Amino acid sequence: MLQNTIINESGWIKTTEFSVGGLLWIGFSKKQTNKLICISSEYASVVNCDTGEIAECDAEYDEEQYTAVCERLGGEEIAIYGQYGGSPILATSAGENIRIQVQEELYAGKVVKRYKIFWNTSESSVEIYNDYGYYVCSFSVCGNYFVLAEDAGMMVYRRG
Repeated sequence: MLQNTIINESGWIKTTEFSVGGLLWIGFSKKQTNKLICISSEYASVVNCDTGEIAECDAEYDEEQYTAVCERLGGEEIAIYGQYGGSPILATSAGENIRIQVQEELYAGKVVKRYKIFWNTSESSVEIYNDYGYYVCSFSVCGNYFVLAEDAGMMVYRRG
């Protein structure tokens, strides 16, 4: 579960939280840096990271090139990432970065992965997530937005 208080104390504000069934890919626009594309097995949508508004869209994506194109975002080619690959942005020019630690544990006779995510600044390193259902997290290209996706849904933040 994401520990929102720590992010909020760092000057970030949660703009939305929502469920996504069958999440496959996410990616931030480079031209409209407050926009995030979210692709699931059922549909695609664009999230306005300032307002939390979510709008369905038509999107084409390439799982080998890790790119998507969506008319709602002007046909821009967007780098996508998810639990199956891609390259999320894990650091900002403001000095924040995300470190992900994976621990394998034995649970009911099966090996499962527990994810710990640390929010690092030049002054501190704080654990913000410790759970099993992690998919992907990323900063936006401009560094003013942050998203974390897990099996329970997505949380989107903007710099306050």
